[in-house]
Amino acid sequence: MIDLEELLGGLAPLSSGNFVRQLKNRLKKEGLEIAEKSGAKYFAACSGGPTVMLLSHESTDHGFWGIRADIVERCLEKLHEPTLWGAVLLDGSATRGFWIPGHHIKLTADSFSAVNQQHLFHKNRLMVIESLCPYFIGIHDFLEKTGLGSRITKIEI
Repeated sequence: MIDLEELLGGLAPLSSGNFVRQLKNRLKKEGLEIAEKSGAKYFAACSGGPTVMLLSHESTDHGFWGIRADIVERCLEKLHEPTLWGAVLLDGSATRGFWIPGHHIKLTADSFSAVNQQHLFHKNRLMVIESLCPYFIGIHDFLEKTGLGSRITKIEI
């Protein structure tokens, strides 16, 4: 599991919103192990294989997100195979949005805000380049797109 204190140490916790908390709860319900820094919207998930670091953000109805550049740089610098990472841009729901693999974050950003030091994303642009940032609908689609679902084995009786 990722050492979140090492990765995020020194950063003030960013309060996770309602959809981010709901996503964490849904992942736990699916049997994933979640590691989180208290109050942070960034967390790690593991289903028995490699851990996935998730930079989670939510948008209620605007289709607009910002990801802090310092977090992206820390992930680029410190997270290497087999650790996967990326951004989850929740679109008005805990189980609907975009999955952007870490190596596509800078490619898919609509712009960069020098004032806020954030990579900015807009839903309209992401829909056009969906091959780089697939849209998911439902928790199982999310698990499949992130690669977390391929490691879950369920036995049904």
